[in-house]
Amino acid sequence: MLKAFLGFMLIASGIQTAQAACEIPVRAKSYEKFQQGTYYDVLSVPKSSLADLSTSSQFNYAAHFKRKVQERTKTDFKYLLERQKPFFKKFPKETERFNKALAKKVGRPRQVSCLENFLLDNHLRTFSSETEFSAYVLTRFDSDQATVVIYTQLKNGTVADTPVMNLVEGYRKQGWNVESHIHNHPFFFKNPYGDIAGTILPSSADLDTYKHQGATLKIRSAIVTNGFETFVLYRNEFDRL
Repeated sequence: MLKAFLGFMLIASGIQTAQAACEIPVRAKSYEKFQQGTYYDVLSVPKSSLADLSTSSQFNYAAHFKRKVQERTKTDFKYLLERQKPFFKKFPKETERFNKALAKKVGRPRQVSCLENFLLDNHLRTFSSETEFSAYVLTRFDSDQATVVIYTQLKNGTVADTPVMNLVEGYRKQGWNVESHIHNHPFFFKNPYGDIAGTILPSSADLDTYKHQGATLKIRSAIVTNGFETFVLYRNEFDRL
């Protein structure tokens, strides 16, 4: 009898885990504000969503994007890096970065989080899948909510402009800490040179930004996602990749 009861509890627990959903609700509009060429907004999300890796079935735009990509390529971390590495064979330093990431000597890939799924879905709700979104995630010890400053400039290599940085600095003055910076790396299936990208390894330009903001904003981690997997790099690793 006890065996049967324990078996039932395990099954019930499995169902609950499988049906778990992201706490962040879908939004009707991606970015409410526009200034100096930047679309941006500020959100409040449960702090628990930052580490939540639960299923996010409510994000239909992200789900559609993933289906379309998977029709055209494999999406695992190693495959995409190995596929892109030959395009950088003339740049030894870049090749070395690829090898470090593949050997998992610096940084680590993981499953996409609830927040990252939300950010991708939020962006795709309005804009092209070949553009980048970015977000600063801020936390403070006395709040169970996280503040997320999201933005895009509808291009690749998105850089935070004055309105975004003013917001981030304003929150820091109120005691908020910059937990992480998140951005996506899109896929480019129409690239005439054959590099479809979608890799989650931070670029050299990304690393320069992280080093600078690690010093100025005290960013604790940098996060790059493609919607399938996410690469996490902590501040003490910015100089090692």
